[in-house]
Amino acid sequence: MLDATGALQIDGHGPEKNLQALQAEPLLASLQVNAVGPALLLRHLSPLLARGERVIWGKLSARVGSIEDNHKGGWYGYRAAKAALNQLLQTAAIELARQRPLAVVAALQPGTVRSALSAPFVGEAASEPALAAQGLLQALDAAPATGRALFLDHRGEPIAWGKPCLGLARPEHGAGGLQQIRRPQRTGEASARAMCSRRTVGLGQAPRGSSNHWRTSCSSPTPCMKL
Repeated sequence: MLDATGALQIDGHGPEKNLQALQAEPLLASLQVNAVGPALLLRHLSPLLARGERVIWGKLSARVGSIEDNHKGGWYGYRAAKAALNQLLQTAAIELARQRPLAVVAALQPGTVRSALSAPFVGEAASEPALAAQGLLQALDAAPATGRALFLDHRGEPIAWGKPCLGLARPEHGAGGLQQIRRPQRTGEASARAMCSRRTVGLGQAPRGSSNHWRTSCSSPTPCMKL
């Protein structure tokens, strides 16, 4: 099942360029179309998905729905709606897996595709729809059933869901630094943890009495303790 519903411009309102352009009605309209509608569609059609065999629910999302990948700001309503959609898909995937362990639920990023949606922003500088569709189908064919939703682009590459996983750090008395604390790994997290790419980076000024601050950056929502 593939759900390609969604809209960027609704009732003449396009994506907001700054916070001062944010209005309640367009924001709610974007949430209704891009998050609430797809969630209700999943609610009504998911009981029809087969049990005991591989089934796929693919939903067109957008890279702007990733909080981690938000580097430019703007597009408040569309970003928020796609992030909400991704959370709804993740939550539904966990529930569906209890009775359909072979089900694959995926949020899909088709790339910038030549369409009426993208034309006002990129013109002809976009990929052909047929190529994007082919890439998404190949990504779905290769997607594993993990009991959680996947966030994939048209090349089959995973996209980070949210903000970086943050190791809970606190000053250690007498140590002159911060100690990173991670919760114990739960059963079933090994594969998700394998997708977690960790790197040590500075996060600006550390708390008093400490010399460092650490961050772990994850493409999976499960492996690390989050603040």
